[in-house]
Amino acid sequence: MNIRTKLTVLFCSIVALILVAFSVSIYYFYSLYRENDFYERLDKKAHKTVELLFQHNEIDSKILQIIDKYDLQTLFDEEIVILDSNKTEIYTTVSNKMVIDTVLINDVVLNKKVETKDKNREIIGLNLVANAKIYYVFISAIDKYGLEKLNKLQLIISVGCLLSILIIFFAGYYFSTKALEPIKMVVKQVDTINISNLNMRVQAGTGNDEIAQLSATFNKMLERLEEAFAMQKNFVSNASHELRTPLTSIRGNIEVTLMQTRSVEEYQAVLHDVFDDVSRLTKMTNGLLELARITALGTKLQPNPIRIDEVLWQSKDEVEHKNSKYKVKLSFENFPEEEESLVLLGNESLLKTSFVNLMENACKFSSNNTSEVLMVVYEKYVKIVFIDNGVGIKEEDLPHIFEPFYRSISNRQMPSGYGIGLSLVEKIITIHKGRIDVITFLQKGTIFTVNLPKLK
Repeated sequence: MNIRTKLTVLFCSIVALILVAFSVSIYYFYSLYRENDFYERLDKKAHKTVELLFQHNEIDSKILQIIDKYDLQTLFDEEIVILDSNKTEIYTTVSNKMVIDTVLINDVVLNKKVETKDKNREIIGLNLVANAKIYYVFISAIDKYGLEKLNKLQLIISVGCLLSILIIFFAGYYFSTKALEPIKMVVKQVDTINISNLNMRVQAGTGNDEIAQLSATFNKMLERLEEAFAMQKNFVSNASHELRTPLTSIRGNIEVTLMQTRSVEEYQAVLHDVFDDVSRLTKMTNGLLELARITALGTKLQPNPIRIDEVLWQSKDEVEHKNSKYKVKLSFENFPEEEESLVLLGNESLLKTSFVNLMENACKFSSNNTSEVLMVVYEKYVKIVFIDNGVGIKEEDLPHIFEPFYRSISNRQMPSGYGIGLSLVEKIITIHKGRIDVITFLQKGTIFTVNLPKLK
C-alpha cells in the first residue's frame, strides 16, 4: 500500500469515525428527548383525567370515557386505569387492555411515580391526591408519530453518513494526491541524478515546510556525495601516480639489466635500486592498510586513560631515533601540577602514530630538519602545536592536504613522502573527538594545531 492510499484510508477513517459518533449522538439524544416528552404528555393526561373525574362532580366516569374516546388530543392506543387507596379499580377506559400487576402497584405506592415500558408502549404510574383522597393512576400509550419520526431520523442519518463517507473518501484521495505532489517531484528529480551529474540539485519550492527541508537535506547529501566522488577521483589519480612511479622504476631497471650481461657490482646496484622501490611500495601499502584499519575502527575505538605528555615524549624519541638528522624541540605551557589534568581518553598507539607523522613532516620540510612542538593545557582540552620553518603550503593545496595520496606538485619530487601521513593523522584525531587545524605562510613555514578533549 503506497503512502497516498494510506493517507486516504487514514483520513477517511478518522473523519468517518467522527461523523458516525456525531450521528449516533444526535440519534441517541433525540431518542431521549422523545421519550421524556412522551412521558410528560402521559403525566399531564393523568393529572387532567383525575382533575376532571374527581374535582368536577358533574362529570362521571361514563362521560369521561366518551370524552377520552373522541378527544383529538387523546394519545394513540391510550389506556387509563385508576385505583383507589384500597387498590380497587374505580375507572378505566372503554377498551382497556392494560394489565396492572401487583409489583407495579407497589412501586407506585413506594415511589409515587414510576415510568416503564412494555415493547413500544410507554407506561406511567402516579400516586395522586384529589379531594383529600389518594388515587393510583396508570396511563399508557404508543408514541406512534414520535417513533415514526425517530425511524425517519435513523434512515436520514444512515444515508447521510454513507454519502458523506463516500464524499470524504474522494476528498481525501484528492487531498493526499495534492499533498504528495511535491514529494513525487522530488523523487522524479532525484531519480535523474547519477554519477555523471552529481552537480544537479533538487528544487521543491521556496517555503520552509517539511518538503523544502527534505529537498535541502537531499541537496546537502548530494554535496557530500559530489565531494566524496571528487575526492575519490583525486585519490585514484594520485594513487596511480604514486604506485606507477616505483613500478616503472623497477621494470626499467630490470629491462636495462637484462639487455646484456652485467658484472656482479652492477647486478648488486640494480638489486639495491629494486629493493628501495619495493621498500617504498611496501611502506605505501602498509600506510594504506593502516588508513583502512583506522577508518574501519571509527566509533569502535576502546579508549583508555593516557598521559598526553608521555605520548609526546615517546613520539619525540621515536622520530629522533629513526632519523638522526631530525630534531624535535618539545616545550610546555600552563603545565599543571596535578597529573590528572594531563590524562586523556584515547588509544596510545594511534595518538603516537599521529604525533610521529606530524613531527616527521615538520622536520622533513624544515630547512634545519627541526620541529617545534608546544603543548598548552587548558581546563577542558589540550592544544598541541607542531611548527616547521619550511616553504609552506600553497592556498590551492590546502583543501586537499588530508586526502590520501595527495601531494602538491612541488612536493612530489621528495622521495620520502607517500601522501598518506596526514590522512592517517586526520582520521586518528577525528575518532578521538578532536580537531586539527592548519595555518601556513609561504616561504616561512606551516603550523598544525591539534585540540584533544581531556578526561572529564
